[in-house]
Amino acid sequence: MTINGDEGEPGTFKDRYYLERNPHQMFEGALIGAWAVEAERIYLYMRDEYPAVLHILAREIAALEKAGIIKKGDIELRRGAGATFAVKSRR
Repeated sequence: MTINGDEGEPGTFKDRYYLERNPHQMFEGALIGAWAVEAERIYLYMRDEYPAVLHILAREIAALEKAGIIKKGDIELRRGAGATFAVKSRR
């Protein structure tokens, strides 16, 4: 499962606002969603311009691993530079 926290819309900071203040809510929803669709891993994509959010999320992922809620590697934090995911289709 992929979570896109890139905030590609001009002038928006809603994702950063919530992730800085309540990352547990996002992780809870992500874990429930991953369980529901039987996803083996969660990829969390965040833009590199948000170092504080990246630090918070890495810390929270480590805490989930330490508590035994997830295994190491179940949630993978991916850093980007503002680019969105792109998939090339073959026709």
